[in-house]
Amino acid sequence: MDYVKFKDRGMTCDLQYFGETAVLTIVCADYRIDIYGPSTIGAVYTGGRLDTVIDAMPRPGANVSDLFAGVTMGISPKYTEPVIAALKRADKMPGGIYG
Repeated sequence: MDYVKFKDRGMTCDLQYFGETAVLTIVCADYRIDIYGPSTIGAVYTGGRLDTVIDAMPRPGANVSDLFAGVTMGISPKYTEPVIAALKRADKMPGGIYG
C-alpha cells in the first residue's frame, strides 16, 4: 500500500463485530482498508494488527470510546500521521495488514 497518498488527508474509521472477529474499516484518499482482529479488542490486549492501529489513534484527535460504541469516527488530517505509521507497522507483521 502506498501510504504517501494518505498524508495530509482525513480518515473515517468504523469498528464492526462479527462473532469472534472485529473489523476496523479505515477510509482515506479513496482507499478502504479493513483490519481484522479478535472481538475482544478493547478488553484483551493481544498486540496484533488491530491493537497496533487502534492504539496509535491520537487523543484528542480520535475519540476511541465512540469507535468502540459503534459510532463512525472521523480523524482530522492533522492527527493522521500516527495512524499511518501504525498501518505501515501492521503491514510488516506476519500476514500483512489483512493477515
